[in-house]
Amino acid sequence: MNRFIQIIASVDYTNKPPPSFVDKFHNVHQMLDAFNKHYEDNYIPSWINCLNESMSFWLKQYCPGLCLSCKSPIHAVTNTTLLQMPIMWQVKLQEGKDCSKDANNKPCFLTEFESHTKTSALMLYMTKPINNTGKVVTMVSGFCVAAGILELHDVGVHGQSLIKKCGRFWPKHVPGQLIDDHMKDKEMGFAETYKQSIG
Repeated sequence: MNRFIQIIASVDYTNKPPPSFVDKFHNVHQMLDAFNKHYEDNYIPSWINCLNESMSFWLKQYCPGLCLSCKSPIHAVTNTTLLQMPIMWQVKLQEGKDCSKDANNKPCFLTEFESHTKTSALMLYMTKPINNTGKVVTMVSGFCVAAGILELHDVGVHGQSLIKKCGRFWPKHVPGQLIDDHMKDKEMGFAETYKQSIG
């Protein structure tokens, strides 16, 4: 075990010097950029993709970032089963309020989508490789933001999101009472699509 710890302690993921500001993720930025660039150059995402929130089940004070990923499902047929395996093609560590800031107290790592709301900017950044393709991205409920889904449409990406009630509240623009009334007498497992126009 000690030998393994010594080996891991010697592994570097960057050959860049630390910046002048505090960057908790300096050691992995270069690796993540290389990962995203590799997939941008060598991989064409599927027609349907999935945008997920954190895959880190150990988030705590020592892990201040939220990991996001875009994936495409790949179907593999074996002699007995049809498998669905995701291929991750875009990764981002999303920092919160304690993100790296410069001497003017401005965030250091901005994207071209900063003029949008935070969640919409994140949706646009993560799906940038499939802009203007007409491909689909299915998102978890954290991305159930009408403005973001409409902005994805404007850049040629069809967005859809799981809608779920969080406690007593439905996401903004979701006709929660209508859905509650419609589903109250249905059997467990019943599913139906509700189509809504916003605007």
